[in-house]
Amino acid sequence: MRKAVIWGTTIPYIAYVVWVLIVLGIVPYEGEMGLKQAFEQGVVATTPLRAWGKIPFLSFFSEFFGFLALITSFFGIGLGTFDFLADLTRIKKKGYGKIALLALTLVPTLLFSVLFPEAFYIALDMSGGFGDAILSCLIPVLMVWVGRYIKRIEGPYRVIGGKPLLVFIGLLCIGIVYIQVLKLL
Repeated sequence: MRKAVIWGTTIPYIAYVVWVLIVLGIVPYEGEMGLKQAFEQGVVATTPLRAWGKIPFLSFFSEFFGFLALITSFFGIGLGTFDFLADLTRIKKKGYGKIALLALTLVPTLLFSVLFPEAFYIALDMSGGFGDAILSCLIPVLMVWVGRYIKRIEGPYRVIGGKPLLVFIGLLCIGIVYIQVLKLL
């Protein structure tokens, strides 16, 4: 499990760092076909990268990277929703049950995305700030706090830092949520 978590986070981290370095190294922030203009116009970052890069392989790589980032997130969410609905409805994941679960997973999503095409970007922005801060930061901090200091559970593995580190990370998470709330106002 430890190897899966380490490699499962390290590989995407490296890919995203390379992506950010390529984009920020080639595309200027301001000006014609800059990142700021692309953001204001709702254009993806690969468009100014294509205009500034003028390297066919780089353009292909950036489009392919964006495609993989989107598809892999959909796979994770889709499979999670599929299993969640199977548990919720107690439909078996065999035969017609699998088809019914697939329809329950895909049809509402498809209808919603057709009727509200901008909802994906809004949800992505919200989940990136609120969702990640709460699910990936605040909840684990609270789990460790409750496990260590309230239930007194001892485990073989401990990260150094103790209560000060947990408080610091918790405050950092609350700060991220606060910034997201300010963005909404």
